[in-house]
Amino acid sequence: KEYIFENEPHALPLSFFAAVEREHILKSVFNSDRFGEIEVTTNANTKELAFKLKESDTPFALIKIGDISGWIKNKLSGYEFTKTYDDDSYFRKLNDNPHINILMGSRAFYEGWDSNRPNVINYINIGTSTDAQKFILQSLGRGVRISPLPGKRKRLIKLRNSNLIQQSDFGNLFDFSSVLETLFIFGTNKLAIRKVVEAIKSDSDSVVDHTTLKLSKNESNCDLLIPCYDIKSSHFDDLPPFHIAASSKTRLNNYLSSVNDNVLLFSTNAKVNDLSLLRSSLSSNAILAEDDSKKYSDTNSIINRFSFHINSKRKYLSGFKKLDEEIIHFRKIAVSNEFKKIADLIKTINEITSPQAQISKEKFQKSEELFKKGIISEPIFDAIKEKASLKSEIVFEELTIRRLYEHYYIPVITSDEKIKFIKHIIQNPGEITFLNELDKYISENAYEIKKKYDWWMFSKIDESLDNIYIPYLEADKERSFFPDFIFWLKNGNAYKIIFVDPKGTAYSDYQLKVDGFEKIFNKNPYSFLGYNIRVSLKLFTENVTTLPHRYREFWFNKPKEIF
Repeated sequence: KEYIFENEPHALPLSFFAAVEREHILKSVFNSDRFGEIEVTTNANTKELAFKLKESDTPFALIKIGDISGWIKNKLSGYEFTKTYDDDSYFRKLNDNPHINILMGSRAFYEGWDSNRPNVINYINIGTSTDAQKFILQSLGRGVRISPLPGKRKRLIKLRNSNLIQQSDFGNLFDFSSVLETLFIFGTNKLAIRKVVEAIKSDSDSVVDHTTLKLSKNESNCDLLIPCYDIKSSHFDDLPPFHIAASSKTRLNNYLSSVNDNVLLFSTNAKVNDLSLLRSSLSSNAILAEDDSKKYSDTNSIINRFSFHINSKRKYLSGFKKLDEEIIHFRKIAVSNEFKKIADLIKTINEITSPQAQISKEKFQKSEELFKKGIISEPIFDAIKEKASLKSEIVFEELTIRRLYEHYYIPVITSDEKIKFIKHIIQNPGEITFLNELDKYISENAYEIKKKYDWWMFSKIDESLDNIYIPYLEADKERSFFPDFIFWLKNGNAYKIIFVDPKGTAYSDYQLKVDGFEKIFNKNPYSFLGYNIRVSLKLFTENVTTLPHRYREFWFNKPKEIF
């Protein structure tokens, strides 16, 4: 299946749903730890009915319609009813009642209320008339109150870009945010839903609140290669640890000591080999790693989770491919129409990318004379001509717009300020510092680089839009590490791919990312299209000596170390 957001495919973490067990559904949806009969609760409000399991004290569902008397008479015969004398409305306190997980109703509640809780909407027996489409479009507004974090009504990527959350929190939540930020729509009438999708697209096309900048791909005949991954089972093969609290591990050990495998095979999803590995792992921390934050109350649930863990499929390096549509963020750089100088900004971008010479005639003639006298070589003169022919940097308002000749697209736009009128530019201070130092180094050492490599290029990677990453494991879950930059360097058939992340040691999970890199790229060099490819990872730090010896080779503090 393919999921589309802003015309770009997105992957939802379906493995997350595969790990959901019936105990989770009972607890999270029905507010209970066991099955039971449903009973109906009424109160003084004549427009609401609440539903709960008899074994639970809290309702899990609510109906809000014009008049409940007809429903009670025609639809709910056979159900047991309880009555409360509380005249408070469940619906009015929907945001404050997190135990209400299912909301049902007619057209009575498609407008006039505000909640960030609905993110699954199911339309039953909705027709295709104009009124029906209007109802659906209006009711969809109930489900697009995006709030992945309490009190913050923006998508997670926008919270990160606005510096409203820590980068470490962003990394921990990113894999799950797409589910929270997605409105899932179901309907019993396929044609009705199709008409709604068409109406949404038409409405989106008619309301544009931004202007997309047209940046140019840096045309070249270079083979820009990127890794590609496939999925295979990790069963017993380089198995990552399963994290479990010491108390839960002790409980599991006692349970396994008193129950034979035949009973476990019947009561859990585990296979014979899974149980054998589980029993043999109890005396070691290699596979069952102790982590006091991972406490489990149900032993069968532990066994099911362990079985899923060791049989789950993980990504591995399957080869390389030529870069195609994996870097697209430069097509999404957009300016809010509230910014009043869009025309001037576009003019400035055209100026920085135009082929008109910007260097004084005298300075160029002097370089030309030195070349004719043999004082400077042809490669140096060619580099001077290339660098001198274009204006390389312009400051416009809070933006720095520059032409970096070896970058995948031009120009590169950065800003030291956390401005909000433009998105998908480079604003992280560490990345900007790195770009400044890189630009300075290549300007001063163009000839040496030209002697060493046939060609080289690099590109920014935007983790919210691009698809170049390194898989790694964190707390039993596979995550994706998006380095900030990728470099390509070629000399003959020797080919380097270097991932660069200049954010520094501020984030404690760098060790997990390095470990993930080593697991994926453990057979350097690789052969592809006649190249001998070496893949490396470089993270930035100002002081390498503060790092553990085990990880020092992955860190750098000067751009020259890339070359």
